[in-house]
Amino acid sequence: MRRGGARVVIQVNAYEHKADDWWQRIYPAQALTNGQWWIMANQCGARGSTTFLGESEIISPLGEVVARTPRANPGETPNPALIVHRLELDHL
Repeated sequence: MRRGGARVVIQVNAYEHKADDWWQRIYPAQALTNGQWWIMANQCGARGSTTFLGESEIISPLGEVVARTPRANPGETPNPALIVHRLELDHL
């Protein structure tokens, strides 16, 4: 995607709470490896026996999480959250 000119990747997810290790490692590494901003929108809260992690993030091209919504605790649903961050596209 980077070679094709993409500077921002927006990904909608439904990561369950038990997939936390993947969430914390894979996407910051992808942002860093590809030199792109990643906007990760993840479902949040309890739905039946499943709890979606939440913790939507904006990740810089350096692999740093620059903004994040709250995480859901197992069996709970936090209040809706919105994150806003200015992306510096000229510094890629």
